[in-house]
Amino acid sequence: MADLDTIAAVAGVSRRTVARVLSDQAPEPIRPFAIKRAKRIRQIAEEVGYRSNAAARAVSTGRFNSLSFVLEGQQDTWFSPIMMLGLHDRCADLGMNLVFTRVSRAEIEKEATMPRVLREAACDGLLMHWLRQLPAGVEKLLHRHRLPYVFLNDRKECNCIYFADEAAACEATRRLIELGHRKIAHVTSIGKAFGHYSQEDRRRGYESAMHEAGLADASTVHAVNGMYSKTDRPDIIGQLCGWLGSEDRPTAVLTHNADLAAAVMAAAMSVGLRVPHDLSVICFTAIDISPIGLIHTSMKLPDYDLGQRAVELAMKRIEAPDRDLEPMAMALDFFEGQTVAPCP
Repeated sequence: MADLDTIAAVAGVSRRTVARVLSDQAPEPIRPFAIKRAKRIRQIAEEVGYRSNAAARAVSTGRFNSLSFVLEGQQDTWFSPIMMLGLHDRCADLGMNLVFTRVSRAEIEKEATMPRVLREAACDGLLMHWLRQLPAGVEKLLHRHRLPYVFLNDRKECNCIYFADEAAACEATRRLIELGHRKIAHVTSIGKAFGHYSQEDRRRGYESAMHEAGLADASTVHAVNGMYSKTDRPDIIGQLCGWLGSEDRPTAVLTHNADLAAAVMAAAMSVGLRVPHDLSVICFTAIDISPIGLIHTSMKLPDYDLGQRAVELAMKRIEAPDRDLEPMAMALDFFEGQTVAPCP
């Protein structure tokens, strides 16, 4: 493979000049002669197939110019592709590479293996995406080994970025109340996401709005058993059919996510209810979807923006790894879809 000496010999300049021109950190020349020389050097580098030595640069600068997206290593672990686009695009803006790393619970919870696994990702900082409960002591290990990290979609005391779910659930419930609804239910699930901060925050926001409207006694949190996957989809719809087919059914529902909203609407159709005429539905989602031909009314999750802001927080931590950052909450916007109407 061609090296700096080869390019220098062909261009008739010093190795140092070639290194400076091809360095990502070098300022662009301003004198006509220097501009022409730099263009010639880059042309030769392309012709001989030169590739910069990232390993050598890392040794000299102490930086890999990369962030590692650390994903919980379970097969059913989910993450937002929109958030990944935000991570990627902001890294590209800053000249950083994005590395994808899956780490099992067994690897991350052992002090003997965790630092090795994460350090061998060859990165400057960690973007931790761990939706299940993090093993005890992991954050202390990260601090001890001075690994700059930021937790994504997780609410912690510091070094994290998350969605302001409580405020969003409160706003969504208030909107339903303003439309005359009084029998409003919150639908969540007991499944793989159980225990994530968002479940508690969204429930608390819903209950807060119901309480301030004097409807605390009418609050109903309906938890279905399972997630809306191909295997448990029929069972979940069956659970909801029995509930929505009763005389004491709600006139409006706030669901934890879009999958549960789809299940609620499928169950409503099965028992002869029309959405939104007989039943209004609001969900939390990052995209506009229409499972039954109606675009969801929703509290919009800013997944892309969260990814971008997470990269910026990680860069701050890299610059000052011993300084913790305040938690950052991302506000949600209300999206007017087609699944909400005044109370019948």
